Amino acid sequence: MKFMKLTILVIVVALASVAYTLVSPPPAAAATFAIGGFYGGCNNFSVDLALTGSTDDGGGLDIVRMKIVDGAGKQIYLEDARIKVGYTVGSLVVDLPYQSAPGSNPIRFSVIEINSGLSEVGELGAVTYNAPCMAGVGGTTRGGVYTPAICSWVRAVLTRWSIVPPTHSG
Repeated sequence: MKFMKLTILVIVVALASVAYTLVSPPPAAAATFAIGGFYGGCNNFSVDLALTGSTDDGGGLDIVRMKIVDGAGKQIYLEDARIKVGYTVGSLVVDLPYQSAPGSNPIRFSVIEINSGLSEVGELGAVTYNAPCMAGVGGTTRGGVYTPAICSWVRAVLTRWSIVPPTHSG
């Protein structure tokens, strides 16, 4: 008898869980993104980014914010993007000037979920880079020389046509 009561209880809990799942709205999902390369220079930046719209902030569009701050937290670039929900868009920016000059390292590029009222909901992720004109700091997530894939391809083609001399490392 005790076993039967326990079995009935388990079945009731399972059915209640299924019913709740079927009638409750799905949780709001934040936009998904991937940052390929990022270079935070002294006067400009380059970034390779892909974003997928996930939350309908109105009109079938997801709104996300790209923000760049310097090491002191000073905002040096801000841009909002609207992405159709369910679609992925890529963006390659090369040597885009900052809106104001950075004052200290590290340069921090972040992707932020915002709502239809353009209020920041939460940071989706970020990368950091030391600009070469200022003292470097530890713990950055990106480094080296950033050469977007398209730039490498153009250099290879122009080198083959003998328009640009090949670069040598050593």
